[in-house]
Amino acid sequence: METMSSGFAGFKIYTIDEDGASRPAGGTRGVATTGKEVSSSSKVGASTRREGRGLRDANRIGGERARRERQLLRDSFNSVPGKKNPPPRDDEKDEGAIPINRLAWDTSFGGVCGSFDDETALGPMRYTSGPIPENAVPASTLQIFSVRVTDLKDGLWWPLHVYGFVATRGGADHNRNFLFRRTRDNCQILTKKDPVLLLTGPSRAVLLAGLVTFEVQLMAKSKTELADQVLASKVFYFHQGSRREDSICIRIPYKHCTLEFALAPLRHSVEATVTVQLVDGSWPDGHQGQVFSCTDSIKDTKMLLLDCPDGTMPIGPDGMFELSRRVVCAELGGRDKLMVSVQARRVGFLTRNQAVFEPKMSGTSVGMCDLRFCKMQVTVAWSLLSTSGTHAGGK
Repeated sequence: METMSSGFAGFKIYTIDEDGASRPAGGTRGVATTGKEVSSSSKVGASTRREGRGLRDANRIGGERARRERQLLRDSFNSVPGKKNPPPRDDEKDEGAIPINRLAWDTSFGGVCGSFDDETALGPMRYTSGPIPENAVPASTLQIFSVRVTDLKDGLWWPLHVYGFVATRGGADHNRNFLFRRTRDNCQILTKKDPVLLLTGPSRAVLLAGLVTFEVQLMAKSKTELADQVLASKVFYFHQGSRREDSICIRIPYKHCTLEFALAPLRHSVEATVTVQLVDGSWPDGHQGQVFSCTDSIKDTKMLLLDCPDGTMPIGPDGMFELSRRVVCAELGGRDKLMVSVQARRVGFLTRNQAVFEPKMSGTSVGMCDLRFCKMQVTVAWSLLSTSGTHAGGK
């Protein structure tokens, strides 16, 4: 069995047990939770308790029920955005967390926020320029660094061909804000040496206003689609706590694997959308490249925005880097700084340079990264945050 990566050594560890309960290792300002820890006076709390019971049931399915769960996941993967899917039948409600979560979502938000399968229509940079509404403020956000697959069991082995999605839902519009999304024809190959999902989101800041819902639907590809296995089908929640911790690792055991989410809550933060453009020289052939960001408020933890281990940097004709991720957050005020680094590496050689930015409420900031053989211009677009979706002028 694999052990947790040393990269999580400084993280506060939380585990969600097989029965759906979370076991925190001490207090923190963010907690992974199930419905038992949410106020019963709210509609969300009631639905969360139902989903918690669904998590316990989902871990005991087998045989025919497992086949039906796989079909439910395939139906979700093949659903058309914007199309209203029928609610699950009574005999399907306990097939797993996702169908139960769908029913609870339809009850609370159906007809108001579109379809359960809709992707968020709110983009980043909503208040970078132009008039700023009164409800746009620095707010609590959730910085999500990585999602790692570990502890394979029950007939699964490395390498693992993974498809499906991981998404969050928050108070801005209650629609999916995807962190990872791949089809079966474009699966990611995970190895024991590199078991980290290649995240491509969030597409905008994850607002930590009350509960953040994490929705996981991952499949392990086999020789035929009928033989594909459910890697993980989970719903769990993160809520604002009372104490401050720099970073947290949430470990979620499933019958086929364990998922490890590395994340950190930020208070009084703003959204930062990063772009990188080559403005002088050229990227050298055969040099591995990385672009990542970090902040003073979260020590020794970086957000990987682009990773090119094969030495082929995705740079467009206009010099723009095709970043895998571009939306991060930074705390406003105090001494927090946002650092964006670009590095080039080959055997026996490493060069790195960074641009440092002081967070702002709006507008843009520009810095330079000089690697000697080429120069990159780093631009950060700042934006305040709002729980309202009425000013959806994102790009």
